[in-house]
Amino acid sequence: MCRRLRESSQPGSAIVTDHSVRFTEQFFERLEQLLPADRTPDGTPSFTDVVVFELPRIRDVLVRSVETETLASGDPSVRLYVNVGTLVPRIAVYLRVVDDETVEVFWVDIELNDQRD
Repeated sequence: MCRRLRESSQPGSAIVTDHSVRFTEQFFERLEQLLPADRTPDGTPSFTDVVVFELPRIRDVLVRSVETETLASGDPSVRLYVNVGTLVPRIAVYLRVVDDETVEVFWVDIELNDQRD
């Protein structure tokens, strides 16, 4: 859930409201395309690895501060969150802030090879 401050009817106070963060079916279909079903011998994480180890951390960041932790994109309704992963070198998720209560994560890109040499 994402916290957002709103003006209260009481002077000098604000009410904190929460957003829900949801990952769409399109997001999970894309994730399945990018990752193997099982972890490979060379250490490439599986679909399940990313769901268990990466998504909770991403969700928690978006819950706390979607507006400050994401970047604007060419489409004003789409924002981008990019970070290093726990099991993957880099991960980017695309999202929409649907309304005052909902953040919808609909796409993902993953860099599996660390090319920071």
